Formats: sequence, C-alpha cells, structure tokens
Amino acid sequence: MKIYDLLIIGAGPAGLIAGARASELGASVLILEKNAQAGTKLLMTGGGRCNLTNLNFLDIRDFASNYQSAANFLLSPLSRFGPKELCSFFGEGGLKLKEEAKGRVFPENNKARSVLDLLLKKIESKGGEILLKAEVEKITISPVDLKKIDQVELKDGRLFGAKNFLIASGGKAYPLTGSSGDAYSWLRKLGHKVIEPQPGLTPIKISEDFIKDLEALSFSDVKITLKNNKKNLSSESGDIIFGADNISGTAVLNLSRLVDLKNLKNNLLEIDFSPNINLEELNQKLQNIFHGANKTLSNSLTEILPPRFVKVFLRNLQINSEQKANSVSRQEKELISKNLKHFQLKVSGLYGFDKAMVSRGGLSLKEVDAKNFKSKLFNNLYFAGEVLDIDGPTGGYNLQIAWTSGYLVADDLFCK
Repeated sequence: MKIYDLLIIGAGPAGLIAGARASELGASVLILEKNAQAGTKLLMTGGGRCNLTNLNFLDIRDFASNYQSAANFLLSPLSRFGPKELCSFFGEGGLKLKEEAKGRVFPENNKARSVLDLLLKKIESKGGEILLKAEVEKITISPVDLKKIDQVELKDGRLFGAKNFLIASGGKAYPLTGSSGDAYSWLRKLGHKVIEPQPGLTPIKISEDFIKDLEALSFSDVKITLKNNKKNLSSESGDIIFGADNISGTAVLNLSRLVDLKNLKNNLLEIDFSPNINLEELNQKLQNIFHGANKTLSNSLTEILPPRFVKVFLRNLQINSEQKANSVSRQEKELISKNLKHFQLKVSGLYGFDKAMVSRGGLSLKEVDAKNFKSKLFNNLYFAGEVLDIDGPTGGYNLQIAWTSGYLVADDLFCK
C-alpha cells in the first residue's frame, strides 16, 4: 500500500486548496471524492460565478467579527491567510479577479469553472492524485499509536494509508452536491464532539397565512430586524422577497443564522420599508400624498408601494382601502406609517438543508488547534471547511474559511 504524505477526504474548496498547496510544496497527495467530479459545490457558488471572498473589511479583527462565536478562534488564521493573501494566491496562478458591491470578489470572467480549473492544474501538475467516486466508509485509528489515524476504508473495501489525514468533506447543506454530513458520524466514532448542525443562510418560514398573497413580491433597500421577546437580536439591510410561506433575500438569509430552532416562540421579523427616513418624516410624506388627493387610499399608496402589497397591508390593518385618501383619519395615517416602519411577521422555522447555503454547527472548535486546524485528539488528523463549527454571512465569507483552513493545513505541514 502506498503511504501518502497527505490524504484529503473531499474535493471541495477546502480540500482542493489544501491539495494544491501541499502538492506545490512537494508532498504526495491523494484526494478522495465521493462524486463523479471534483468541485461540484464550488461550481454552484455565487450563482455559478464563485464569490471567492470579501474585501469589505480591511482590518482582520473586523473581518473575523462576521463569524460570531468563532471570531476569536479565526483571528490568527485569517491574519496569516486572509482575503488579501487569497487574492494573491489566485492572482499569481493567473486568475484575474474583480471586486463588486459590498466588497465581493469574483473571477473577472464570472466563471466558477476557472477557479476549479486553476486548482486542479496546481494539483495535477505537481503529481497530486484525485480519486473520484470514492466514498469513505470509515476512518481507522492506528493499533500501534492510538493518537494517530492509520488508514481510510472506502465503501467498496479499498484501503488507503497516509502520514496525515485531512477531513474536508463539507457539512449538510446542498445534499444534492454530496454534502450529506458523513463526517459527523466519523468524528463521533473517533471521540470528537459535534455541535448538532442546523441549516444556515436559508429562507425563514413565516406563520401568517396572508404571506401567500405576497408571493414573488420583492423590495429593495429595506431594513429587517430579528426580534425575540421584543429584544432586537440583529438587523440587516438589503433586498427581500416573499415566498408562499417564507421570506428570503440576502438580508433575511444572514438573519437566519440567528434563528434558534429550539426556541421559536416570540421570534419575529420586523421590516422597515422606509429605513432612510424616521417616523415623523414618513408621516409627512404620507400627508403630502394624501392631501387633496381625489383618489382612493389604495390607489394613493401605490405611488410608493406595490398594489398587491397595499391590498394585503390595508386589509390586515382593517382600514377601508376604497375611502378617499383625503378623508383618511389622523389615527389611520399614524397606523399606516407605524406599520410601514414596524411591519411584523411571526417566525415559524427555517427551510431545511436542501435550501440552505451552509451548515451551522459541526466539529467543536474546542477540539481544534487554531494554528493549523489539527485535531487535539489525534496527532495526524486535520480539518478544513464546513465540517468545522464556523459559519459566516453571505458575500464570500464562508468560502474564505474553506480557503483559509485548507491552505494553512498544508502550509503548516509541509512549508518547512
């Protein structure tokens, strides 16, 4: 049996960059991938354009703060291989990059395939191997040294040995790409603690029946706040879109990371449809629209809101939509403006992993060395990417963690 310097489980972003860096440093590398092709999920990111990273935060501490409880853990790794280093890595490999709104970085040609091709070329040109349709059954501890992994066994019975092992097989999001959470079972059998995964960056389900009447309506530049027992948990600004029983859009996806599925009671989403003006200014704006108008209230409000939304909105407030706008009472005007600033929806849950962009939860960071992403239980076992209990917002933050962790595993092992 050939003994590789590094055996990597998973040919996703984390596994591929680890394989590329390790091969570049002269290590013998084998990547095992259960799918029929490498980089399946990578090709889907950013709508097929691959949002590589984000340059919106120049200070690493500010950048790391996007990862909530994992922020302190990530300070050192991101300072060693963060967004700037990543851009240099791909730039030196010949990939031209561009920065778009809110710091998002994409290939200049808008093709995720070019990112994958570059990584595959780096691996294969240095003798690295990728074995496809290779589904791992179990990871075996060495009978000689219980602090080391001995080999990996595939479901077809084939065995592979290595000096070092990297689990980069992803989480449970996008199961059609092969991310079925296999690693969680392996880790538990090895004695590692796994924080129970839940869907992240997913549409938020809404309780109210009227939501179906708003399906496909979208709004730009609104402010949306997640609340629990009247306490503001977090706010996001951006675009939103209503579904038949849910609400989505970038702002909502980011807030979904804070929804506690075990404690949904009293969770609300509050939408401010006019975030750039205060309540008094909105009152004046409505007064100007209604004053002297010989139109119905419903028709007047369509100057600033979609007609279908106006219909549902006024119905819920029990305000006569057919009355003349200039006859609307002061109390009704105040009710309208108040609800346009504080439109509330009850949270009933999240969509599952099939709709989620990432997994929340995973391998506990308490059992991982932040310097090199090595296991604290085994001396030759490493982790990278979504298998770790790290998740960030949309905009390239989750891919950056895959790049950072995968690169540093290889760099720490073989850059002497």
